[in-house]
This record gives sequence, C-alpha cells and structure tokens, in this order.
Amino acid sequence: ISGMLLTTLGYGLFIDLPSTKSWPRIILFQIVAGLGIGPNFQATLIALQANTTPAELSRGTGTFSFVRQLAAAISVVVGSVLYARAVSGQRGALAAVLGETVAQEIVEASTAAAAIVETLPVGEDRTVVFHALTAALRWVWVFYTAVAGVGFLLSLCLRDLRLGDAHRMAPGQESEELEMERGTT
Repeated sequence: ISGMLLTTLGYGLFIDLPSTKSWPRIILFQIVAGLGIGPNFQATLIALQANTTPAELSRGTGTFSFVRQLAAAISVVVGSVLYARAVSGQRGALAAVLGETVAQEIVEASTAAAAIVETLPVGEDRTVVFHALTAALRWVWVFYTAVAGVGFLLSLCLRDLRLGDAHRMAPGQESEELEMERGTT
C-alpha cells in the first residue's frame, strides 16, 4: 500500500516540474517516485506466489511477467500518444514565436524535439519551446498519476496473508505441511 501511495505521490509531484532546471525538485521528486516504484516490483510477485497453489506457481508467475510487460508497452504507447497530442496542441504558440516551419518540425518530432531545441539560439525561442514541451509532459504525468492512483485504491482491497499460511492445495483445503505444523493431522 505504501509503495503505491508513494508512486502516486511521486508521479503527482512530476506534474509540478517547471520548464527550467530545478535540481532540488528533480532529485526529490525522483526519490519519492523511486521509493514507491521499487517495492511494487517484488511485492506484487511475492503476493501472487503466496496466493497461488504450488501446481499453478509457474503458470501464475509466467502470466504475471507477461501482463507486466504488456502493461509497460501499453503505457509507453499511451504516454507517447498523449505527449504527441499535447505537443500538437501547442503548435499555435510555437508558430507565433518560431515560425510555421520550425513549429511543424517540433510537432512532428514531438519525442525527438530535443535535437531541434539544441539548434535554436539561447533565449526566448528556447524558452517558448521548453514551456510547450513541459506543458505537454504534464498531461503524461497526469495520466500516470491517475493510473497509479487507481493502483493505490486497488491495493487497499488486498488482504494480509502470511507466507507460511499461503500454500493451499485447493481453495479452502490447506496443505498437509500446514496441517502438520498446527497439529491437526
């Protein structure tokens, strides 16, 4: 639960990143997000394994890995689409300062716009581009914050389970090892 809470908080903090370098914010926000994301990698796998019968363990672990990779791929695609749409929404502001041609290049490049920004002279032009790209990234962080928030809410529905009590042969039927431990055989 705390991992999902910190993940949601960390992603929410990224929404507040300015278009200028603010190292204290960048470092602090990444630490918060990292402290949240880290526990979510192994804890979810351990929880799955604790609630899976030994006969289904390999299938459950394989499915878990597949779903995690599929979700990561979908996340990258959705995030890229949101970013590209948000950058194209900034086209008018970019064209007003940079001209239609450069604005179109930035919109078409969206995720590779950094290369175009490097060719711009330092000053107002770069500032406008940085503001536009930062505004576009905010929508991506809003999306990831919402997804993490849903994950946090779902984590509140999980029940506590000790690993030693978790191995069941079938729903409602405890393993022989657990029965012997309790002295019920």
